[in-house]
Amino acid sequence: MAADSPPSEEANKTIHQAASGIPAKDRNALLGADWSTSGDISRVVMGGPDGLTVLQAEGDSGYQWHAVAALPIYEAATNLWISNSCVTSSGKYMAVVYGPREITNSERRFGGGANAVIVEFATGKVRELGTGFSIAYFNPGCGAGDTVTFTRVDTSASTTLLAVVDATTGDVRNRALIGGQATSAIADAAGTVYAVTAKGILRASPDGKPSVFASTAGAAYDLSIDDQGRLGYVASRGDGQAAAYLMPTSGKAKAREIASGDVAQLGLRRSPQGGFFLLGSDLRTDISTADAVTALPDAGPRDVISDKGRLIVKSAVPAGLATAVNAESAATRTAWINAKVPGTHRALSFDVGDVAASVKARSHADDDGSEMFQGSADTSSSDSAVTGSVAALSVTAFQPASSTTPTSAAMASVGGGMVPMTGDPHDPAESERYCAVPRNDPGNQAFQPKPRQIEWAVDRAVKGQLTETRPANWRGQGMDAYVPQVEFPLVAPTGGGGIPPQIVLGVLMQESNLWQADKYTQPGDTGNPLIGDFYGNRGSSLWTIDYPDADCGYGVGQITDGMRLAGHEKPGVTALSYRKQREIALDYEANIAMAVRMLGQKWNELVAAGITMNNADSSRIENWFATVWAYNTGLQPNGEYNPTGCSPSDTCTGEDGTWGLGWANNPINPNYPASRAPFLQGNHAADAATPQYWSYPEKVMGWAAWGSALVQTQKADASTRTNPAIYVSSYNLAWWGGGASPIPETNRLHVDPPFGSFCTTADNYCDPLASSPCALTSLQCWWHQPVTWKPDCSTSCGYGAERFPWPTYSTEASSTDPSLGAPSNVLLTSFPANCTPPPSGVTVVDDTTQESARKAGECTRQPTSGSFQFTFASADSNGNYPAKIDLHQGGGGYNAHFYFAHMQLGSVPSGKITGTWTYGSSLTNKWTRVWVHLPDHAGWTQQAAYTIGLGGSNSETRYLPQRRYSNEWVSLGVFLVNGTPTVSLSNVMTTADDPNGIAGIEDIAWDAVGFQPLASKPDDFVVALGDSYTSGEGAGSYEPWSDNNGSFAAERNACHVSTNSWIRKTVLPGDTQSIGTRADEHAASLDFHTVACAGAQTENLLPFYTVPSGTAPANGEGQRGSSTQYGMVSQLDAGYLDENTTLVTLSIGGNDMRFPPVVQACIIAFFAVFGADCSDSVLEGDTLGAEDASAARLSGEFHTSLGVVLAEIRSRAPNAKIVLMGYPKLF
Repeated sequence: MAADSPPSEEANKTIHQAASGIPAKDRNALLGADWSTSGDISRVVMGGPDGLTVLQAEGDSGYQWHAVAALPIYEAATNLWISNSCVTSSGKYMAVVYGPREITNSERRFGGGANAVIVEFATGKVRELGTGFSIAYFNPGCGAGDTVTFTRVDTSASTTLLAVVDATTGDVRNRALIGGQATSAIADAAGTVYAVTAKGILRASPDGKPSVFASTAGAAYDLSIDDQGRLGYVASRGDGQAAAYLMPTSGKAKAREIASGDVAQLGLRRSPQGGFFLLGSDLRTDISTADAVTALPDAGPRDVISDKGRLIVKSAVPAGLATAVNAESAATRTAWINAKVPGTHRALSFDVGDVAASVKARSHADDDGSEMFQGSADTSSSDSAVTGSVAALSVTAFQPASSTTPTSAAMASVGGGMVPMTGDPHDPAESERYCAVPRNDPGNQAFQPKPRQIEWAVDRAVKGQLTETRPANWRGQGMDAYVPQVEFPLVAPTGGGGIPPQIVLGVLMQESNLWQADKYTQPGDTGNPLIGDFYGNRGSSLWTIDYPDADCGYGVGQITDGMRLAGHEKPGVTALSYRKQREIALDYEANIAMAVRMLGQKWNELVAAGITMNNADSSRIENWFATVWAYNTGLQPNGEYNPTGCSPSDTCTGEDGTWGLGWANNPINPNYPASRAPFLQGNHAADAATPQYWSYPEKVMGWAAWGSALVQTQKADASTRTNPAIYVSSYNLAWWGGGASPIPETNRLHVDPPFGSFCTTADNYCDPLASSPCALTSLQCWWHQPVTWKPDCSTSCGYGAERFPWPTYSTEASSTDPSLGAPSNVLLTSFPANCTPPPSGVTVVDDTTQESARKAGECTRQPTSGSFQFTFASADSNGNYPAKIDLHQGGGGYNAHFYFAHMQLGSVPSGKITGTWTYGSSLTNKWTRVWVHLPDHAGWTQQAAYTIGLGGSNSETRYLPQRRYSNEWVSLGVFLVNGTPTVSLSNVMTTADDPNGIAGIEDIAWDAVGFQPLASKPDDFVVALGDSYTSGEGAGSYEPWSDNNGSFAAERNACHVSTNSWIRKTVLPGDTQSIGTRADEHAASLDFHTVACAGAQTENLLPFYTVPSGTAPANGEGQRGSSTQYGMVSQLDAGYLDENTTLVTLSIGGNDMRFPPVVQACIIAFFAVFGADCSDSVLEGDTLGAEDASAARLSGEFHTSLGVVLAEIRSRAPNAKIVLMGYPKLF
């Protein structure tokens, strides 16, 4: 069985649903006889594409996992959120550092691009600390006395900043600035911080300067402090062995070795119960009872240990995460927790999919975390610490963005210089950008390729065969014809061996997950190009734009060089022509051609510099280790370290005389755990959830050797209310020979060099046995020597694999041709567009007139009229419109294009986006049906408020839920128009509060609208209000918008509006067809709407947001219409009643009268004593029997409530007949 695959139920009964934990009958056998009194608690953080969730399970519940909190996220182009976490000494808090996985691809963002929070377990409250923290595996560090030490690395100054925070209050207890690298920082109860540096373990108290506390016998890591004030740590000996040590933090006692063993096995951890946990098997130990050390041989050094050490979490695997060999199962893989019980040695796997996805949150902090580190003086190259006053961390209101410097596109020449121009309040593309190709421009849509298409392009590109011509106006994007590898020719690697395809594919996996378009765009669809750090907010406040700092990485290869607008290049870089910039941004073939070209250039640069691996044969996988290292961080000195632009060599060095491959990706860098195994080794898919544990080249080697499961197609399915995906293997894997089995697999396991291969005192001032290997405060331990770890590389090194040989697969179409072996489902497109004519007589106004960017023949654009325009509210002080950050375009919906954003609270005016459709001509007193088209995905809100402009100052607003799971035309109603009609839609929530936490989470879509002038006013305007008796509860065939997300409270809708409801089956006098049939046929004589919802009570009908403030009516119990169902506004606030309404049907009161619990009581009474009378049953909260209590309600508060509801209906529909339905008689 592949690693991380859940074991089968039949095999050893170790699969248990999170909802119920381990079945009671199995708990003694699996957990031990004393499980019910253990008091044990386990906590983990589960990542995923949409955020992270803190989960907790208690031993006395059989480890029933439940969500404690969702961590607030921000807009990021990622497929996975990653984290490090620790639980404080009291067990009351968890500190978490987290971010999108892409921050591990940048030295700067790795050191200071992560977010931090503190979570309180008892309440689920999350204290946001902002951004600017290191994602290194040891950060944060939970010490004694509920202290948490946070680390930030300033790469430009080569300094490490530490801050000790009191988790209880959020106050900063200590600050320290360390010259050079400081790792594994931890603090005692007094706030004194300990950290590993090149000089040894450093100690810095709040009121004193730092000093060397202890030297270590080897590279130290995993510092921890127990309740007795003892410091524990592990030190690697450089020979695959490590030792664990304990030492007091007071007095002059020295460290004592308590255990030794394999570095991949040995770990030491503070125990919440006092003392330490010793982790690992086959250890040599010297432990006495007085040491208070508990051995956990079933635990590894990176495992998560529960409070009392009774459950060991081996991995937390996000949904859909699998390696290539397990690709077929990825579609059904929910989130899993794999664990082991030390007491019984049983392996357990928990399905936590529903629990992990049940809560979400958006970040509202606008803090870069700098306050916590302020007060630290510049120490240059000396080790020092400066303390600051205790201060609470600031958490400020959401401010989406600001911008300081516009682009040349937004500049005007004045007196020979360039002066900034403000952004456009209506253009969704930012004219003030620095990155060349804009977002949200329908004329710049990127196609998201299938994994097979990526692999085909790589197979062609590494041989210089990516030469199929892209025709002029390819995919409607207005580009001239071009040939990808004529534009970006192959640079063949020196030696003639070629580039293994899996090296390129490994780079592309690490850079982009094989995405050319953004994360919202599935294969076969189109959308915004994938742009890494378009806004330059990666290292500062998340919602503040800093265009000069934008990275501008485009597409599948995250190409940055030359991808800024001319005039805004980085120093030493020349902008590509705008034509080439668009090709790289929009076309995966051009992007791959450029990535392959750059890899060839890097190989040749390193060979010329003498930096080769093994036998320097470019056809072998291992030999590209240094090249992909340089692809990521370049050959040093470069950038700010190389102001003269010289070529790195013995005559072009850094300040310490070194040059070559940078320190950030050196495998021995203590930012990466010494106990790690090779990335993805043995199909260990959970590794992909913690990429911060490995350097960039290690991950590329892992991707080449093991691959991944990727989405090939995804569609909306209205029948299941889901968006199911088809997963496939990412690509053919590299292969190894060398002899009969198991030699090839053994050779695969050694794809990476030993950690110390790039570390010698003579070559780069690096000592693998020092406390911290790099002796230079500048951290310029750069490497420029050849390295061999496989002297028999000709037989033991890996080979590339070509899936698509030339000339059989010479064209792009051949890669997806079933006649050439492609699976038939590869031709399925994701979220197909609706390109069929609208309902008869409807004139469509679309969100764009741009032609479709989808595959030729997939969408024939339907004619449209009129215009569409965005209005972005509240420009910032620099004239920019921060709301544009949260706008996106998609290639689905009507005519293969729509926009979407997230809902925002009204208290965030700078996040407001309003889209307005305008009819192409004026109508004079014309009855007109107004339609909206809703896409099958990315339109989820329950509060879409469409304002219909009827001419002059007249308008009406009507609400509807957008989540339909199909491309669908929906009628807003029939209106008398006298002028040019418009429809406007905003992303601002109507409800003042956000009880379900959907602000920044639920999408709202702007697609198309339609105007259908009618010959005359309809005869019947019918609106159905009320509860389940009107909605059709129990009749089945529910509208998808009213029956979805049953497991997720924040997104759930259970109104259960049935196509079989009695109102739809009703035939009005004088008609021959039912209301439902007439509505389905869009009869011109009828305007029909159902806003009834199962479970409704009288307050759910009453208006609240559509009446003047302070005048909202209350029912007989004092409740008002602000009490929403499933995040919707009240039924009267929804706006479907007006003076034209002819009939209102209403069923209400059953839930006010407590009808459901009465029925339940009667059923219980009946079966308890056969045929028993339930009229005397006293319900919870009542003092009278059910019959008497019901009579009291009927004559009391409900009588008042019903009167208020009827009066409000009459005021809104003065000309309507109101039909009030009754209920069955219970007593």
